[in-house]
Amino acid sequence: MILLHILIFILGACLASFALCLANRLACDEDLAAPSHCDFCQHPLTPWQLIPIAGYLLQRGRCHFCRHQLRTRYPLSELGAGLYVLLLFFKFGNPTITFFMSLFFATWTLVLALEDQATTSVTSAFLFGGGLFLLLYSKRHWSWPAPITWFSAGLFLLCPSYLYFRQQLGSADLLYLIICLSFFGLPKTLWITVLACLIFLATANYQTKQPKQPFLPALGAAALLILLLT
Repeated sequence: MILLHILIFILGACLASFALCLANRLACDEDLAAPSHCDFCQHPLTPWQLIPIAGYLLQRGRCHFCRHQLRTRYPLSELGAGLYVLLLFFKFGNPTITFFMSLFFATWTLVLALEDQATTSVTSAFLFGGGLFLLLYSKRHWSWPAPITWFSAGLFLLCPSYLYFRQQLGSADLLYLIICLSFFGLPKTLWITVLACLIFLATANYQTKQPKQPFLPALGAAALLILLLT
């Protein structure tokens, strides 16, 4: 059992490493299939340097080639994701389809949040592709009659739609809320919205000063907390 827990932790760390790499490439419009490289000297990385957490420790926090200090957000994110996925596993008890769909949702959310934080925009293909997959999965779990489901969704989206047309909420934020509504249901999505607003207000003073502050990272953080705690 301990070995299984270690493997689940490693899976979470690998997903975080993948999400960080993908978000960075989407934000910089880089080739997604290109070999991984150092952010500073651009030298291609060897397999042992790509091992989550261990690669950072083995290099003692510095690039093996240019000796530039590596960003600590990578090992910290991998550590946090490993623990998060392990807690998810404890919540579900065993690796069910719901567990793996939760992993997909968490990884999709992390990539979107990181890209939005860096560029205040997200890649449409990734947003719509992942969102469509989650919608197709979630539709099987709607327990309400169809008229009530769509009425509730429309009622809930009145406020976000108003903010969107006032240019206070981006289209990516709005679509993400729609996916959350399908994936979590109305009550949990309301909690996500409230919690996201609190997170955004609490972190607004620490965000980079730019004309438009991204809201999707706060939405993503709230959704991941609700996914784990409820």
